[in-house]
Amino acid sequence: MRMKRTLILLLVVGLMTACAGPAHRLPYAQDYVQDDETAQACLGTYAALDSYVATHGIRDGRAARVDGYPFLRVNRFLSSFRNELQDTDQTTQWLELMSVLDLQARVSEINNLPEGDLDALMQGVKTGDSLIQYLTSCASMLTMFTAGDPGVIKDIRRKAIVADDYSIMKRTLGVYPIASIFFMNGVNNLHEETQERFAVPLVKRFQNGKFIRYAAADKVMTINDAERRKLFEEAAANPLAIPEFEPEKLKKLFLLYAPVWEINTYDENDFPGNPTWDEGKIKIDVRKHITFIYHSYTRFYDKNLLQLNYVIWFPARPLTGSFDLLGGNIDGITWRVTFDYEGNVLFYDTIHNCGCYHMVFPSKRIRKQINQEGFIEPILVPDIAPEQDGVGKLYITLENGTHYLLQIRNEKINKIDRIYNLRDYGELENLTVTDQKQKGRSMFMESGLVSGTERKERWFFWPMGITEPGAMRQRGRHAIAFVGRRHFDDPYLFEENFQYQ
Repeated sequence: MRMKRTLILLLVVGLMTACAGPAHRLPYAQDYVQDDETAQACLGTYAALDSYVATHGIRDGRAARVDGYPFLRVNRFLSSFRNELQDTDQTTQWLELMSVLDLQARVSEINNLPEGDLDALMQGVKTGDSLIQYLTSCASMLTMFTAGDPGVIKDIRRKAIVADDYSIMKRTLGVYPIASIFFMNGVNNLHEETQERFAVPLVKRFQNGKFIRYAAADKVMTINDAERRKLFEEAAANPLAIPEFEPEKLKKLFLLYAPVWEINTYDENDFPGNPTWDEGKIKIDVRKHITFIYHSYTRFYDKNLLQLNYVIWFPARPLTGSFDLLGGNIDGITWRVTFDYEGNVLFYDTIHNCGCYHMVFPSKRIRKQINQEGFIEPILVPDIAPEQDGVGKLYITLENGTHYLLQIRNEKINKIDRIYNLRDYGELENLTVTDQKQKGRSMFMESGLVSGTERKERWFFWPMGITEPGAMRQRGRHAIAFVGRRHFDDPYLFEENFQYQ
């Protein structure tokens, strides 16, 4: 049976590769690789891989595909450059960064394929490389072809967009213009409750709770102002002035700014852990305390800025009763650090991993803009960012159960209860599974949602247009406002809401 299945898969790959031969019309604006057999073979492999990915429903959803260009994907940050490219160098870097996004997604998709499909795909690779190595070479070659054709660049610029995570149909059926007025009242009440939470002295909280403190396992030397400025200046020395760091230097920054999680703990639902697949369900293994990390970028007044993201997962937000709309399986927090172009902290901000409860802590050099265009919920600013003195660590204090943020502060480490490890966020997109027919499985569905984390609030909040409000989500898929439209990875999130003093 297995041999028969493999032969069928090989036939499919063969047909797809044949279809990519010289007579095949490419889905591009120009036929510029029509006579290149190597490029045609690459496109055949992309087509076969995409077919298997679609069959198994394992497409990685964090970045959008660029229609007609299977070696490119785009996020909101890169999309923001599409009408600003000034020369060939900027265009080439832009294409290369989109090809890197695609390769990152391909790694996840390939590692999540059943073994038989992967074996069949490898039959189409005649170079002796692994499939990832082969696609890396393909991406480099196709990017080079693309960069040399102005007509194709124009087509890519037009298509390199990311759809928002709001449904017009839901908002229409839910009579959004009226419903949003009532939701805005709820948002304002939530903001008031949050401000009241932050006003409670920590001493009082410590008296009434059991707080466990977690710090990063690895230690890193501090960095002085001159070294930091030089590090950031060198990283941004490229055509698009995007601060791209070498992996080791980026790791050092992640360690340097890794927070201390200070969590009021009632039961194991308040232990940060490691997501795993167990009997077809995502569960959080609290025996291992993990903080997952990834970097991103934003734009702020003509500068491209680095962001460090720290993500933790809890087993649940426990239900408090039958009418609890917000509780459910799995909960999580994302903490983000945004630096200015010299490496100073400009913003802290945070969300729960549903995209809920977004709040921003700007540095004292920043003030909030008062006038906003359109009817959209205001950004919540509970406090300014604490100054870091190079000695202390940032403490993030969370409530038990709800995991609401209670306070942040800078303080010298004097008592740590437990250690956490830093791990790459990409591991969540390729978790180990016990099924021997499959190498791995993403924590996230193609929609970017985490299966089994739906909340009862979805039955009441759907008129705001967000799919499964309250459910946990993948990076790049966080809508963070019920009223209006706003995304966590919007490159102009800060610029549209804040300005320098």
